[in-house]
Amino acid sequence: MGQLNVNSKVFQYPDQGKEPNYGSQMTGWAKEVTDVLSSYFGLGTITETQSILENNISSVSQKAVPGLIFNPNLTRAATIFYRIYRKTQLTSEISEEGILSIHYSESDPLNKWTITREIINGEPTLIYFDIDNTGQVKYHSSDILLNITDTNYEGFVRFKTTAIIK
Repeated sequence: MGQLNVNSKVFQYPDQGKEPNYGSQMTGWAKEVTDVLSSYFGLGTITETQSILENNISSVSQKAVPGLIFNPNLTRAATIFYRIYRKTQLTSEISEEGILSIHYSESDPLNKWTITREIINGEPTLIYFDIDNTGQVKYHSSDILLNITDTNYEGFVRFKTTAIIK
């Protein structure tokens, strides 16, 4: 008979080939593991995700960063750890790593969310972030193509978050 230890609680685990009724032990173990994982990630947390970033998106036609949205009924603030990579056939790759901090407040009905950015490593990648009143993070980007023969654009952001719930 094996033992599973989760959060200082011990659960009996049957050896392979034995068939005693361990349903309540396994249910207890599963609930405890779920609680531990929930406390580790927290409500509103986004696990590491990657999204494509297009080249030359104007500030009036911002695009949503898929998967990077916050429910204002649950989240009042969040820290977003990100890495951006961009390259074309004729340009050197550019990348940056940083932190976006977002905060929600109903004091200004036209701008409920604020966003700040800190680049920790790398050089500016000419991607600019904003957040709308629904909690959707959006971006616009500068054109990094050198000329009309420059092709093979690659651009993406990888991100993960921690959130402070309401």
